[in-house]
Amino acid sequence: MCVDFIDLNFACPKDPYPLSSIDRLIDGASSCKTLSFMEAYSGYNQIKMNPTDAPMTAFMTNTCNYYYDAMPFGLENAEQHTS
Repeated sequence: MCVDFIDLNFACPKDPYPLSSIDRLIDGASSCKTLSFMEAYSGYNQIKMNPTDAPMTAFMTNTCNYYYDAMPFGLENAEQHTS
């Protein structure tokens, strides 16, 4: 299932501190002896949504209405909170 958060993202304030460029991140990791990506797999769906904001992520199916209680993929600024 894919939920389109375009309208919600348009209404969200933009984070003034974007992530570093991928080139800078790769250059910084090139001198490391050990590199782990375990944290990347557990980042999403681990951060609880503020209960007052969770209904803004609501979506409908043929059988029921749902909303996320953990931060889903696709939300504006979500990647800044998982790093």
